Amino acid sequence: MTALHLPPPAQFPFLDPPASQAVSEGYRTLRELGALTAEHRLTERGMIMARLPLDPRISRRRRRKRPGWRIYNSPRQYLIC
Repeated sequence: MTALHLPPPAQFPFLDPPASQAVSEGYRTLRELGALTAEHRLTERGMIMARLPLDPRISRRRRRKRPGWRIYNSPRQYLIC
């Protein structure tokens, strides 16, 4: 939601809002992965992870395996080289 510049989950008009514990756990996981700061701002690593159509844990592992990978944004899909 941060990468899309949407309001925080507590303020977003969900039809069926997630449990506050689930939101807290999500923020904690993203901080542990280095995607968010303590103030819930997206880091450079978080911006890269947000562009990948993967679960954050998987995208972090893929970036860790090959630190030299570059991400190219094509109109059809994201390419990892």
